[in-house]
Amino acid sequence: MTRAPFLLLGALALSCGSSTGDWDDASGGSGASGGAGGSANAGQWAVEALPYAVTAGPAIESEPGKWTFVGFPDSQCANGTSTGIAVNTLAKPEGLLIFMQGGGACWDAASCLLLKSSVHLEDEVGEATVLAEAGSLGGLFEHDNQANPFENYAYVYMPYCTGDLHVGSGMQTYDAGLGPVTIAHQGGNNVAAYLKRLVPTFVSVPRVVVSGVSAGGFGATLNWWRYQGAFAGARVDIWDDAGLLVDAPDARWATMVSNWSMVLPPGCAACAERLSAWLPFLGQHMVAPRRYALSGYLNDTVIGGYFGLTGGQIETQLLALREAAADNQKTFFLRGSQHSVIGEGATTVASDGSTLLPWILQYALDDPQWSHAGP
Repeated sequence: MTRAPFLLLGALALSCGSSTGDWDDASGGSGASGGAGGSANAGQWAVEALPYAVTAGPAIESEPGKWTFVGFPDSQCANGTSTGIAVNTLAKPEGLLIFMQGGGACWDAASCLLLKSSVHLEDEVGEATVLAEAGSLGGLFEHDNQANPFENYAYVYMPYCTGDLHVGSGMQTYDAGLGPVTIAHQGGNNVAAYLKRLVPTFVSVPRVVVSGVSAGGFGATLNWWRYQGAFAGARVDIWDDAGLLVDAPDARWATMVSNWSMVLPPGCAACAERLSAWLPFLGQHMVAPRRYALSGYLNDTVIGGYFGLTGGQIETQLLALREAAADNQKTFFLRGSQHSVIGEGATTVASDGSTLLPWILQYALDDPQWSHAGP
């Protein structure tokens, strides 16, 4: 759950080839300034067992091809200040690519107040910060890159400032010996607020891909049921990089869920007890042709530090997770103790000769040959 800056596949254009024309042409789409339009497939992707809907707000007005900050007065960072998102759309986007920022997590007095083990806990994350971070995205967020399978998608950048993997819905007061400090773990409520405007803005897109690195990868996975319920007329896929669904040897995950006041999807009581329960849960409800991609390092020391696991324990759990994965859930694993495959291993050759870029192109383009890669 690294706090380091992220690099989004800057090497994407090296040898991937052009994907222009490989996508089905979307019917409708948002207007030049983000208008909603009509949807010919309203509700077709809704999951009956996971009811979730949003009360639509006003569509976002933005200039196509340019990152635009959209403030949300009803959002909250850990310190109680509001934040917002950045949007970069097209006149007629063929899909929507959402990136959720990573940056650690905190769940008790030590991690939140002493170690401050999550990004932006004390910051005001306003327009300048959000636009600067969104502007640093490359590769998959380039409209003029013909090698980019998401070249004709609209882009959304969601910052991270709540310490809760983008899933919290409560206020928690911690005391590390210098007096009580209240942390707004409001990541999940922030996502819900953003969806109220994103859905009417992109109501006609046929596909939504939600991605993120580390805490953002967890956020993509743990919020899938929200995204799919909100975008009931679109297929919602996930690419989780470095948000490894491994179980701590203690009650750490249960403590996180409790202290963050995490709202769980219906029917997944085990999701509050074990992170590993999320993949089979998604396998049951996030059915094909939707796709779930998980990339990571088998001996990730960052994840090990947060969850109290050795590299060997992480590897054992990840290989077991892969073995039990559903047919539309694929993994790309690298050996090593690094953290983000996107940021650190995009061109690294796995033990089976695979590299990330062709693998993620297969994912994005619905290639039937897409499969597990790595050791």
